[in-house]
Amino acid sequence: MLTNPMIWRMAIGNIRRSWKQTLLTVTAGAIGAMLVIISYVNYASLNGSGEEWLQRHYGPIEWELAPIGKEGGVFSGSQVESIQQGFGQMDHRPALVPAIRDEVSLIRLDGQGEKAGVLPGTMLLGFNPKKAAELGYSPNGRGPALLPDDEVIIDKETAEALGAQAGDAIQIRTAGGRAQLFQIQQAVPGDGLTGYRGKDASAAGTVIISEASARKLTGLKTGYHIVLAGSSGRSHSLQHLFIPDSINNLFGIHSLKQDAQSRVDNMKQQFMVMSMISGIAVASSAILMRQVLIMIADSRREIFGVLRAIGLSRQQIGVVFIAEALLLSVFSGLVGVILGTASGVGLVNLFYGTYQEEIARISRANIPIFPHTPIMGLGIICLLIVFFLTFIALFVARSIGKVPIVEAIRGGKDAGAAKSKGHRMRSSITAAVAVILVAIHCIQTVSSPMKPTGQAMLIIFIWWLIGVVSAVYLATRLLTKSGGTMSVFANWFRLPNISVLLAARYMRQRPGRTFSIALMFALVMMVVTFTSSVSTMLIGGQNDVEKNQTMLGFAGFAGYDTPAEKQRIEQMLQTDPDLKPIVTNYTDIEPYMLMTDTRGTADSYIPVTRELLAGGGLHLRERAKQFESDEDAWNAVLQDPRYIILPMDNLYEDAERASFDPQKLVHAGDRIEMPIYDTAAYNSMRQTTDSLEPIAQQSFIVAGFAENNSSSQLSSKLFRTHYVNEGIFQQLRKYGYKWPEQAQLGYVLMQYDSHQLSLTQRLAEKLLMNDITTFDSPYANNRAQELVNTQLSRGFIGFTLLSALIGLLGLAVVQYRAVAERAKTTAMMRCVGLTGKHISWIFMLEGMMIGLAGIVTGWLIGSTGSVLFIRTLLNDTGPTEQAPVFHYPFALIVPLVLFLIVAAVLMNIGPARGALRIAPAEALRSADQ
Repeated sequence: MLTNPMIWRMAIGNIRRSWKQTLLTVTAGAIGAMLVIISYVNYASLNGSGEEWLQRHYGPIEWELAPIGKEGGVFSGSQVESIQQGFGQMDHRPALVPAIRDEVSLIRLDGQGEKAGVLPGTMLLGFNPKKAAELGYSPNGRGPALLPDDEVIIDKETAEALGAQAGDAIQIRTAGGRAQLFQIQQAVPGDGLTGYRGKDASAAGTVIISEASARKLTGLKTGYHIVLAGSSGRSHSLQHLFIPDSINNLFGIHSLKQDAQSRVDNMKQQFMVMSMISGIAVASSAILMRQVLIMIADSRREIFGVLRAIGLSRQQIGVVFIAEALLLSVFSGLVGVILGTASGVGLVNLFYGTYQEEIARISRANIPIFPHTPIMGLGIICLLIVFFLTFIALFVARSIGKVPIVEAIRGGKDAGAAKSKGHRMRSSITAAVAVILVAIHCIQTVSSPMKPTGQAMLIIFIWWLIGVVSAVYLATRLLTKSGGTMSVFANWFRLPNISVLLAARYMRQRPGRTFSIALMFALVMMVVTFTSSVSTMLIGGQNDVEKNQTMLGFAGFAGYDTPAEKQRIEQMLQTDPDLKPIVTNYTDIEPYMLMTDTRGTADSYIPVTRELLAGGGLHLRERAKQFESDEDAWNAVLQDPRYIILPMDNLYEDAERASFDPQKLVHAGDRIEMPIYDTAAYNSMRQTTDSLEPIAQQSFIVAGFAENNSSSQLSSKLFRTHYVNEGIFQQLRKYGYKWPEQAQLGYVLMQYDSHQLSLTQRLAEKLLMNDITTFDSPYANNRAQELVNTQLSRGFIGFTLLSALIGLLGLAVVQYRAVAERAKTTAMMRCVGLTGKHISWIFMLEGMMIGLAGIVTGWLIGSTGSVLFIRTLLNDTGPTEQAPVFHYPFALIVPLVLFLIVAAVLMNIGPARGALRIAPAEALRSADQ
């Protein structure tokens, strides 16, 4: 029958005549659709921006091979040849590009040769373009070509940051002071090599020069700094780099693409919060849409009764209603897609763009997010939304033809039949089951948390939803049976008792409707509470009071490669009039690694000096009983070479490490023997390391166990730090070595007030002006993430509150339905003497109690669920890690609760006034007029 034009004309006519209902229906469906589209745009933006960032800065580059041992961080020519031959014998060999690398400053020159712009921290690359072609290097689009020695290629992002273009003159200056003039040949899009910026893409830009010019600038006569490896031009993708045994001791591997992909994946996890909010919004929207469609069906009862009387069947009546509902679904979907797309783009710019410039100034290793709106994806979601809304309409249409014809013509409505004894029994059993389900959720909250696996989180989430549904059922059941109790409270506020009793009675007549609206409010409040709690924990976790954001207690540091560089940095700190007021204390450390067992385990070692202790950032978790204070323990290591302070890895057992890195647990005050092994011997006999003999042995007394005195960002620089006497440190230095990622000789540590980001920026800029490009501040880096988390949390909460409109609209729809249904009853009450005040308070109290029941229930169950989720997440924190401290966000949630309660109260004013507009005599003649 849907192919009959008459059906569609009738549906369009109904929509036109009942334009207010049409507007309400489209609004109800569009809000849910809009939230789904906003969530999709957010996901598409995160996914698209992440993939573009990966392609721009890595492309086909998968790994970076770095030299190991004591060769000065350089591959010799013979080593590079051995690596190429070793991989060349494999069936699926990677593409290899040996490269000269350095971190330099780009200086743009104007027409007079004066400085017109500076970009420090730029990645300089020099390589053979023919070799690079295997990794997709083709800057001119016609294959690789030799680059003149006086020309450079930069990517467009670098050109924009420098304010340069093709043909401009620039000077490249290295940290060692070497400088050379070049001309920009072209600025090309970043794609793999042309946009490569090292680990975490943390360099400020990329500049490519000829191999000969790179050797001249860096002073490297032979060999290469790194070998880049990937799978470009292959028919398959190399997921893993298989290393032949003949070359496995020549290099260390940095899994660049895998680490970068992990960053992108972690960023996408933000979508999970949006998805959950959208899922709740869809559920709420479905409940609201059902209520609206039932309201429309009720308003059509008379005309449907007439159609039945003239011979149309129940199925034909259902088709007429479905046609109207289908049109409304299409309108709702289109409006939701249009508004959702526009809102999604705006929210992406708001969420991720507000602090973009500040984050870029603070930390270069950020992934910029830009709006993405895939047309095909939006179209598919629009169709799914229309099908979903139509599916709801089908269920409503089933009940349309069940009303008797005479009753339908009269416009009568079922005011709620008397409940049978069997029904009351079923209700009691349901209530008992609901109590048990809520109790299970509460027991989960107070019991020992599970490990935060995906399965555990799914179980928690399912029981959480079951808990909120059960709690809402109990709350509404209690509400409908508490008329007498509410009368006591009504007397306190001087409210009419008759209004309270009748409000409770009417809710009892429509328990399903009361439950639906209360559930909508509860779901919204549950998500608001969860979002607020998790956001508070994330932001609080960035607070340096609860999380170390220093390097050994010092706010910032600058790496150096040679003693001359260290001397230059320290001389600046001593003599520069701009830096002396900022930096209150400084020292230097040159950590190295020692291999202390036959499995290849290595740890960092640093000396305890008076300057290091003066930083005030070294703390102990536990000390030997012979020391009265932590200070005494540190001074013992400072003055006596027998003492050592170990990391917490030797204090607490970690079962997950047992299979690959067995621990050596000791107690404070114990005497320990520490063997030291030769790394070269270990690398040459990896298959038979049990026979490896120590090259030295050192005895220590454990003075204590140190806290994690450095930011977790620095774990590769200071891995499981051991604190020893300076004399012992110098004695063991000859056995020490560096990991590939520990390329720098040491670090100058600087103490200053890092909370003032302006000081960090002034310090960094001053050092950059003197060609010191290695300055870093853990607090500033964490501050960048904190800004993102702050903005996201505000966006999530705002996004959730937007879904609260569904609950408010649902309450309004139900109340307007109640006004229409009770028109005859209301008129009778007016005739027997009830005043307009009594009538208004009936509807006001009914709506207020429904909204209040849902909001309070959602708040309570949302709080318990949030605590359960957070406790489960924190259960993954190891004993040596600093867990975020969770403080329940009363200051944030209480105002939101009050706002929703006030909004729910205000939404009842319209229906309450509408009930007073019905004249008693007219209402007695027709319940619908």
